[in-house]
Amino acid sequence: QRYRIRLGARYLGAWSDVPGLTSELQRIDRVAPDVLLEAYPVPQVRLFARNQPNVDTPTLSALYDHTPYLLSQPTTRPSVAWLDAEGGIQVYAGPVQVIARGGYRDVRQYRYVVMAQRQDGYRDGLFRLRYADANILQFGADLSVVLPGMVHATISGTYRDGAFHNLDGPIPYFADVVGEATLSYSFVQSRGLLQVTGRYERSRPVDRTESDFAPPFVDLDIHLSFDVTEHIGLLAHVDNVGLGYNEYWSDYPQSPSVVGAGLRVRW
Repeated sequence: QRYRIRLGARYLGAWSDVPGLTSELQRIDRVAPDVLLEAYPVPQVRLFARNQPNVDTPTLSALYDHTPYLLSQPTTRPSVAWLDAEGGIQVYAGPVQVIARGGYRDVRQYRYVVMAQRQDGYRDGLFRLRYADANILQFGADLSVVLPGMVHATISGTYRDGAFHNLDGPIPYFADVVGEATLSYSFVQSRGLLQVTGRYERSRPVDRTESDFAPPFVDLDIHLSFDVTEHIGLLAHVDNVGLGYNEYWSDYPQSPSVVGAGLRVRW
């Protein structure tokens, strides 16, 4: 099968507070194309294009997991991405896979954070949730390699250009360059797994005025698991391995080299 085509549509709907008029509601409605196009001109090459519209409605626990320094009782609204499109080319060459991709997102009520301000103008030390329509254009590449000895390595990098529809200034805490890397080693007939993961984000403006920038962020984690039996496994991890760039939120550096261990039981 050299071609694959899926054509459809998806209705996206959500209620939202009207900014400044919390007693009123506005309705966000959109019918968006939901499509997937794939072509295999030769066995080792895949061309693809897709649009996957979606509504993001995170729970309070998910919001605080991502931004633990939010003020209490944050206002939650759905983010509606009627256009979440991506296209590119994937090339297979034995144990190596390479993907070059580009995409565009148009999001109603894009979620971002700003430092809270007190009435006297000073910072409160915590963050507030804010929402605004935004679009994001991005280009990137992914490389995946299966190495001898049950070793698997992946690396990806993305350049992003994000902007608000009707607001001046950049999106706070939005990095234009992000990257991820993973190195996995499986041993003892796949009963054990050692995995090292890394994430990078370039410096980010902390507000729309670009008065300050959060430093580049590098996160490196090491995880080890081993299945002693079919039902019992051992776990260990070292998170935030100290590289000196662990301040994702401005003025809130992460705890370096957090070590943990545990026991996993399946039944």
